[in-house]
Amino acid sequence: AAPMLVFAALLPKGWGIQAPASAAGFLLALLGLALGLLCVCALENITMGITMRTLDSRGMQAMLNLLMMIFSGNILPLTLFPDAWQRVITLLPYAQLLDAPIRLYTGQWTVSQAPRALLIQGLWAVLLVSLGLWLWRRNQKRMIVQGG
Repeated sequence: AAPMLVFAALLPKGWGIQAPASAAGFLLALLGLALGLLCVCALENITMGITMRTLDSRGMQAMLNLLMMIFSGNILPLTLFPDAWQRVITLLPYAQLLDAPIRLYTGQWTVSQAPRALLIQGLWAVLLVSLGLWLWRRNQKRMIVQGG
């Protein structure tokens, strides 16, 4: 996201991205970015845990990439979806990857709204990491290592 943010900062006013209005907003956005990164890693861990049970990882990777690209706001900002969809999409783990940190950074979610967003991100991070650990522990029981 760093190159994209640098490019967006160089665009003329009204087209680009501005710095957060306060230092607190910037720190909350950094925390949201860290939680989003944790969710991305946990989702990848889950994907690899599921892939260990299949012969070909391409289907699982394709499905994860499709869901992440659409529901994280990477292809189309989530604010362009209908309001009824946004209520659901913003609660999905994919929205925590990119949409939540960007909304915190741009001030679309204010400092007073940040705890709710960070709580949702934190809950997804705990849930996804726990699921990934469970999958890996379960797979370790079936794993056979060969070699000298």
